Amino acid sequence: MPILIINRRLVVLACAAIIIGIALYARQPDAEPSTTAVTEVPAAPVARYGPGAWTEPTRPPSIQAGSEYGTAPPAGLAAAADQQLVVNLALRDVFDHFLLSGPDGDSASRQSELIAYLRSKLPARACDEAAPILQHYLAYMTAHDNLLARQQLAAPVAGTTMSPQDIGRMNTWVEQRARLRQNMLGPDVARAWYQDEEMQLQQILADLQQRNDGTAPGDASAQERDGNAMHNMHIYGVNQAARLERQRQEAIDKARQSFATRAREEREWSIRYANFRHAAELIMRQDGISAVERQTRVETLRAQFFASDAERLRSMGMGI
Repeated sequence: MPILIINRRLVVLACAAIIIGIALYARQPDAEPSTTAVTEVPAAPVARYGPGAWTEPTRPPSIQAGSEYGTAPPAGLAAAADQQLVVNLALRDVFDHFLLSGPDGDSASRQSELIAYLRSKLPARACDEAAPILQHYLAYMTAHDNLLARQQLAAPVAGTTMSPQDIGRMNTWVEQRARLRQNMLGPDVARAWYQDEEMQLQQILADLQQRNDGTAPGDASAQERDGNAMHNMHIYGVNQAARLERQRQEAIDKARQSFATRAREEREWSIRYANFRHAAELIMRQDGISAVERQTRVETLRAQFFASDAERLRSMGMGI
């Protein structure tokens, strides 16, 4: 009997302890959130192969810089469905954009930026195929300037036509340059990059030679071209003829130009275009003038900054 009483007392005490514990817990304030709470950290971007494209975490700052003033790399890089590189004019334009711009003497940095850009735009296989083309192109640029320096090409004189001797020297240079391209770049790349340009220049030189010789065109196609030229002059007037003449002269001047000269002019162009765009944007933000007047002022400004048709067209293609 005493044992039963003791057991009942133990049960009562245990129940009382449980009730007291529950009451104390209920009276405690809510726990403050931990100052070391785990936060979700986004995964760092990782360069990887995607489905048919190479992706990079970010582009080099020098690639991003300049986009504001229309100096971003040209569009048009392409790869086939099997990720094979498409060798087109856009590839050459992108090469030139990086290799012929930037501070003088900074070729290693420009090449690094070009390679990074190609990786950001092309699949891995296409990048691998672009690498040897780039190396061949770099060697070609040096060989081109060295060969050009040995030519005796007369400097252009405003308002004068090329003499028969000058035309002969230019034809010799065009032939030598074509062989150099074939040998150093390969037939496929040379054809994709230069075929149309070379055919146009050869036709210009042939027309100049005929003009100097005073000979009438002998074939039907030449007569048709002359007939078309006379027809265009009749419709568009002398200004159209003068524009065509300037375009011919620009093609000849380009053929005389070294890569070193192009690089210097490209740097000057970037500065000039940046200044033009800044001034044009101020005009576009002016109040109190009509849209027609605003555009007229921009075009007047464009003519002041850019002397040639090619430069004006290039600036128009950049957005303003």
